[in-house]
Amino acid sequence: MDKRGRVLVVHYDETIRTAIRSDLLKERFEVDIVQSGTEAIEKSKTQTYNVAVVDLNLPGVNAARLLEVMKQTAPRMRKIVIVSATESQRPFEDATTNYVIRSPDVNQLLKAIRDQVLKKNGATIYEGYLRIR
Repeated sequence: MDKRGRVLVVHYDETIRTAIRSDLLKERFEVDIVQSGTEAIEKSKTQTYNVAVVDLNLPGVNAARLLEVMKQTAPRMRKIVIVSATESQRPFEDATTNYVIRSPDVNQLLKAIRDQVLKKNGATIYEGYLRIR
C-alpha cells in the first residue's frame, strides 16, 4: 500500500488520539500516537515525521516547549496545533506551524494534514490548486 506520509499525533485524550489515528490510517498515512510532550520528544528522536499534530493543552512538557524542541530537532517537520475556538494563544509562529480550531468534524484536520505534507514535500497550495516546486 502506498503511504502518504508519517504523522505523529500528540494528544492527552486517548479517545481523540485513537479517533485521529483511525481516520489518518484510512487516508493511508503512517501514524504514531502519544499522550504527552515528553513522549513526543522521545518518539521524534527515533522517527522522522512529515507532520506533528499537537494539542495545545498537553500535560508535562507543554505545547510551546514541544514546538521549540521540534524546531531544533526536526526543522523541516510541519506542525499543526489544535486549539479551541476561545484560545487566542499562539505559542509558536513560524512557517512550519499551522493552527486548527478543535472541532468534532475531523475533515478540517485531515485537510490541514494533507496540505502540510504537500508543503513539506515542496508543493505550494493556492486556494485548492496545487503547484509542485
